[in-house]
Amino acid sequence: MTQPNVQLIQSVYAAFGRGDVAFITAQLAADSRWDFNVRHSDVPWHVPVAGAGEISRFFGALAENVTF
Repeated sequence: MTQPNVQLIQSVYAAFGRGDVAFITAQLAADSRWDFNVRHSDVPWHVPVAGAGEISRFFGALAENVTF
C-alpha cells in the first residue's frame, strides 16, 4: 500500500473516532456501495447502502445502537 493510501485510511479511522461522518463520506467514490451479504438481519445498520447519503444513514443507525 502506498503512503498516500495509508494516510487516507488513517485519516478515515481518525474521523470515525471523532464522529466526523461528513469527512468519511467525502472520501468515498460517488458510486460507493457497502453490502454485508446477508438476507435479513436484526442489526439495524446491517443493510446494503450505496452513495454518501445511505452510508451516512448507516453511521446514524450504528451510532444510535452502539455505545462507543
